Amino acid sequence: MYKSLSRIGVALVSWVAAASGPALAQDATALARHGDIALAAGFAPDPHEVTISTGGDLDAAALSSACDGLIGEAPDLRVQYSAASAPRTPLVVSAQSSADISLLVSAPDGAWYCSTDGLIRFGRPQSGAYAIWVAAPAAATEAALTLSATGP
Repeated sequence: MYKSLSRIGVALVSWVAAASGPALAQDATALARHGDIALAAGFAPDPHEVTISTGGDLDAAALSSACDGLIGEAPDLRVQYSAASAPRTPLVVSAQSSADISLLVSAPDGAWYCSTDGLIRFGRPQSGAYAIWVAAPAAATEAALTLSATGP
């Protein structure tokens, strides 16, 4: 009887672990669809703007129930950021589009951030890679990604 219960417990723990946490379909290390850029604190020009075309068939809600839209496995853009040691300047990531979009960022520490208003502000940014996705209701939606140290 205890053997059966432990198997059920292992199966239940395995199911809960698989059902929670970020989806494994997004690969923050994959080749970014619109390239990689390197920025250091105090970068110029500020803001730095990139026009992208969103894409993918994966539901962004799998990463965060607060996010809407479709994304691809690979990020739309990757930013290799070198933060200042002191004083730290913020890193602001924003996206604008005529469509209803969500902005998703995987930070250097592996944490995921989602914004349905198209703005994510890192008050004390870490050095490292920021993988960025823009989720839209349909693939091939044009969006303007803006990176700034001074904010919107």
